[in-house]
This record gives sequence, C-alpha cells and structure tokens, in this order.
Amino acid sequence: MAGDGPTLAFAVDGVVRRVVRGRTTRAAPFLTTAFATAAGKIGVARQTSPGGCVCNQSPRWSPDGARLAFSGGQDNSARPSVYTATASGGAPSRIVDGFQPLWSPDGSKLVLEQYTLSNSFDSIVIVNRDGGNPHRIDDAADASWSPDGTQLAFTRPRPSTEDVVVVNADGTGERVLAANAGLPDWSPDGTKLAFVGRSGIEVIGADGSNRHTVTARFSNPKWSPDGSKLLFAAGNGLHLISADGTGDVQVTHPDTA
Repeated sequence: MAGDGPTLAFAVDGVVRRVVRGRTTRAAPFLTTAFATAAGKIGVARQTSPGGCVCNQSPRWSPDGARLAFSGGQDNSARPSVYTATASGGAPSRIVDGFQPLWSPDGSKLVLEQYTLSNSFDSIVIVNRDGGNPHRIDDAADASWSPDGTQLAFTRPRPSTEDVVVVNADGTGERVLAANAGLPDWSPDGTKLAFVGRSGIEVIGADGSNRHTVTARFSNPKWSPDGSKLLFAAGNGLHLISADGTGDVQVTHPDTA
C-alpha cells in the first residue's frame, strides 16, 4: 500500500512493515493487518481479539457499589490492563497491567492476574485500589479473598497437577492448604474453602483440617451467601447442593430449541 511517494507499507503475517531507502522496519509494536498511510505516517488498527474489538471484560462492582473495575484494551497497549470507573460514568482510569480484577471485601485493594513471559504460568498481583503498593505472587491464578480481607486463596499450577495455596493480603506467609486441588472459593464465614480436587468438589477447613468430598462432579464451586449450599455448573445446567453433600438440585435446564 503506497500512500505517498516516499512511503511504502505492507503486512506480512499480521506484522506491518515500511520500506525506507530500501530497508524494511517494523511499523507497529503489535499484530494488525489494517493500516493506512498518508503524509509519511502510518495509521494502524490494533486487533485485540479475532473480532477486532477493544474488548472490556470481567466487570466487578466495588463492595460499596461506587466503582466498577474491569479489564480491557482502552489505551491500545500490548497487554490487557485493569481500569476503574465511577458508577455515574465518565472516563475510566487505568491502574495497572492485568486482567480478572477482584475487589477486597473492604474495597481498599484489588487482586488481579498478569501474563508472565519469563515463567511457565501467570501471576497474581495485589494492589491498592489506585494501583499502588503492588505485591506480586508468581505461578498463581484464580484468587479468592477471605471474608475479612486478610488472606487470599489461589491456585498454584505445577507441571503435573496444582495446589490450593493461602497467603496473607500483603503477600507473605504462603502455605499449601490442599494438594492436588484448584479453583478455591472461601465460605462466607471464613472457616472453610471449597475447591476442585481429584475426587470432585471438596471442602476443607481454613486450618487445613477435615478435607472431604461433597460431590464427584468436577466443576468450579461457589458458596451461597449463607454458606449452606454450593453452586456449580454441570453438563446439563446449574446445580445446587448442600454443603454436606446432600440434596443435589438442578436449577437451570438446557434450551431444547
């Protein structure tokens, strides 16, 4: 595509290059095949997904309902970022690189995930609501705040399995709570965690005691607000089961159409 006399630009495998005095240089720091040239400059359209949208994901309300956190590509950066916006609207504020933000129970902090190029797995980062005072935990995902906000549970992937790990909110005091387990969710009273283990959905005491299987289904569990039931998705719809493993009830059904 020749936009004017001195500039020639072309795309190869999603990389836009330009020719200057017989030499090619990369024209954009990200993949794109949509571009235009004029007056010696090249305009490019960054594609953040196969559909080409600037995709905002994972919206989370702050506990007081005053702010919304989400991840997306608002600033056209090479990596997704976490933003916050007021409930009344207005321009979002970028706070840090990352995705999947989750507010602490008091709304003072966020935990989020970040891509990690130097490690095999992603990391989680604990930050203040403005992005300050970061605490990074490598090889970690699927974070869940304790109800009092003093601890986090998360999944630590390993080469052949994964563990549920608990850490203090300042990033100190890591301990493996449950081996061969992942996707933890803290009970509302803070005394137990549910997770996916080798035998299905399991529950364990926050002190590491009384690990037991609730159901043989392998699905991400979520506690009900009163802590009496667990919600999970099965192949035929959403199910509720009592925390003691009794009374499995299917609450949604497939659309037969």
